[in-house]
Amino acid sequence: MSTLYALPIGNTSSPALYNEGLWDRRDPIFSWGKCTHLRFGYYGDFVFDRQVENIVSGNPEGDIERMTIHTNAGTITLDVCNYLDLYILAGASKIGYDTDGAFGEYTHFNFSTTTCWSLGGVLDLWECGCFGIGIEGQYFQVRPKLNNACNLATGQLTYFNNLNKMMWREWQGGIGANYSFYNRGDLCITSYLGAKAATGKLWQHSFQFDEGGLIQTLNSLETRKLWGFALGITAISSGTLGVTVEGRWADENALYTNMQLSY
Repeated sequence: MSTLYALPIGNTSSPALYNEGLWDRRDPIFSWGKCTHLRFGYYGDFVFDRQVENIVSGNPEGDIERMTIHTNAGTITLDVCNYLDLYILAGASKIGYDTDGAFGEYTHFNFSTTTCWSLGGVLDLWECGCFGIGIEGQYFQVRPKLNNACNLATGQLTYFNNLNKMMWREWQGGIGANYSFYNRGDLCITSYLGAKAATGKLWQHSFQFDEGGLIQTLNSLETRKLWGFALGITAISSGTLGVTVEGRWADENALYTNMQLSY
């Protein structure tokens, strides 16, 4: 895959970098003509601090201390003419966040590990020698259930039934510039720098519970920063097998890794 969460930007030169197939460039089982082929891979995205805020009646009502989103998924990518990647991913995500409780004490909210899915695309716009520029876009969705809440000051743990239904949804668009600083024999190593605009929202549907005799209401959480940037590196062997590692900052602190095999 060549991009979720805010979302990875990924290496926007991936459509051109994976220019070979495992079986004689284009295997007829997995391709449609000479200009398309498939890639299969692993997608791991680990957000350690997504910057979000409480939204009450459409207005911001204070920042959330920390929100984490960890995703492990499998991907299928259709490469069209070594210029365009269209991909889908499916896997599992784990969400949690810390915020002020009823008495001004931090409470950790822990959600179930739930199936997630995403759709996206990458377009390799321009290349000149070792340099390149591309764009990407992605939509991501997961519907977790709230498992428990832990008051971090008192250690009090509150469990919930499965009737609560939450949803995290995110859109993203980004642009990236890449530079291949090593391209000899069967190994190509490419670094990239990208910027993205992303917006996400966790719908909690005003879920309520009793904390120490006071009723807590969980409002929607929305991202409070639109822009972020990423720095990453991709290593590809024989145009077929590749690994990408990426870090993201500004609107989140995150680490992304991706492994793909081209057929």
